[in-house]
Amino acid sequence: MRKITTLFFSVCFIFLLSLASFAAAPRLVDEANLLDASAQKRVTAVLDQVSDKYGMNIAVVTMKSAGDKKVGKLANEILDKRYRGAKGGAMVLLIVMSTRDWYIYGTAGNYRCLRHR
Repeated sequence: MRKITTLFFSVCFIFLLSLASFAAAPRLVDEANLLDASAQKRVTAVLDQVSDKYGMNIAVVTMKSAGDKKVGKLANEILDKRYRGAKGGAMVLLIVMSTRDWYIYGTAGNYRCLRHR
């Protein structure tokens, strides 16, 4: 009986850990502090609305600096770490203020999806 109880709690623990890893990342990450609280709420509402409409995860990330990374490569890494896995795909707009660079990165098929609807 003790082995069954231990196995049961182990499975429950692993299940809870997997749920935590799928927690939704915020659709707006303003690390460069470009937006005040009111603007953040409005942008988040629009991102939620568009994401729901197209069945995908659309996010905007602002950063003060990209360090020594190229903006496109960084956008790809952000999408892979935070936003990949949505049923309809994902798309990230990355804005880097130190270089005034921006980059839009998405999973395959997203650009066509947005253009044709």
